[in-house]
Amino acid sequence: MSAKGSGLWARMGAIRSAPITIVAVACAALMIDNIAYSISFACLPHMFEDMELASESQIGIVTTMFGIGALVTSIFSGILSDRTGSRKLLLVVGAVGYSACGIMLHFAHKLWHILLYRFLNGLASGCVYPIAIATVGDNPI
Repeated sequence: MSAKGSGLWARMGAIRSAPITIVAVACAALMIDNIAYSISFACLPHMFEDMELASESQIGIVTTMFGIGALVTSIFSGILSDRTGSRKLLLVVGAVGYSACGIMLHFAHKLWHILLYRFLNGLASGCVYPIAIATVGDNPI
């Protein structure tokens, strides 16, 4: 590898590990988390009407599934990130989880699909949200 190429990698590594970059990426992850939650939550009543499932109890169960997933994952993701000392992998897992949830919501046409979607969405949110906040706290600007 040429000296020019290794200098570029060193500069990219320095930028990638700079506190401002870490905080910016963590804030972007939080923004995506909030947008994904808001959009999906706003779409649920319309999806339920289209599927003729629009009872209040079913919407409540779907909402509860998100909370259960977020509670379970946030506890374990915090413990795992503290033990391993790495937050990057958990942020990537949460981002992939959001992508899978989006695909699942697109193809959802039954109640159990939406229940599974909201549970997985909660799992991804419980992974991303506390880890991103901890990352911001770890890296003062």
